[in-house]
Amino acid sequence: MKINIILLCFLIVSSLNAIDFKEVEQMSDKLIPGTKKVSEMKYKDTVYFITFDDSGKKSGYIIITSVKGYAGPIKVIAGMDKEGKVINYFLNHNETKEYYDLIKKSDFKERCKGKKKDDLILRSTDNKKGKIDAVTGATITCQSILSGLQEAVKFLEKIQKTEVKEDLFK
Repeated sequence: MKINIILLCFLIVSSLNAIDFKEVEQMSDKLIPGTKKVSEMKYKDTVYFITFDDSGKKSGYIIITSVKGYAGPIKVIAGMDKEGKVINYFLNHNETKEYYDLIKKSDFKERCKGKKKDDLILRSTDNKKGKIDAVTGATITCQSILSGLQEAVKFLEKIQKTEVKEDLFK
């Protein structure tokens, strides 16, 4: 009986954290302004999305990563341009409300926008390379968000290498 309850709880939590194509499509214009079309793609076992503007040109990528936060996993839904800069992001999380509210009320998200992988480092973690200050009282969550964004950019770099190879063989 105990195992069934644990399994049921796991399935409920998993379904709450799942993000499907329709949800990505609905948030795509907020992640990458000007998006008119979204295509779901797959690289190995990972699903990602390519966005297109009204002229049909590729306008960016939406990549979902999952990282460990203070109170559990955080899904980072990252919208990035073709150069790997963060345009915007959304989170699916269970972080403690009071700590997450500190981040929401700050300009932390704005500090992340326009940044590439090497700029997505907390100053408190690495004073020489760090470019972004954490929000006091929510350092672990800030670090988790940045880790999720870094993972998204790393994944983008992998799929872009694959795209270049595919273009060479056309």
